[in-house]
Amino acid sequence: MKFKNVKNPNQKKVRRFVKILFPFFWIFLIWKLFPQKDRKFVQIQKTSKKKTLGLLVFSTFFFLGKKILHLELLALDKQKRGQGHGTESLEKLEERARKTGHNFIFLFSGPFRKKAHNFYRKNGFKQIFKVFFWKKVK
Repeated sequence: MKFKNVKNPNQKKVRRFVKILFPFFWIFLIWKLFPQKDRKFVQIQKTSKKKTLGLLVFSTFFFLGKKILHLELLALDKQKRGQGHGTESLEKLEERARKTGHNFIFLFSGPFRKKAHNFYRKNGFKQIFKVFFWKKVK
């Protein structure tokens, strides 16, 4: 009997599937290893009119002795996007992280959210793989 190597016809599909799911595995692992009990929900409001513009959800976890702020959600009203509210929210979040002794801000963004990825890079976040972003708190 003789074996012959044959190329798997589904190899490209499997490789693409693994590329897409691999980052989700890390998020799941971080979620299970570092439970977040202190989740905070913060409304983003315009100070002059007290109108809600969006929502921030974040929590804290510790990894290798570092205190990390995990930004879980940054959501803005569609009509208010592109007016600097998101950047201002990230700046205030970084200021809060600095005051509370965090070393890094970490977030996950879906693999197909190109506009969000550009937004985070523009605001000083470094990209890891295709979906993880982090920023050192100064």
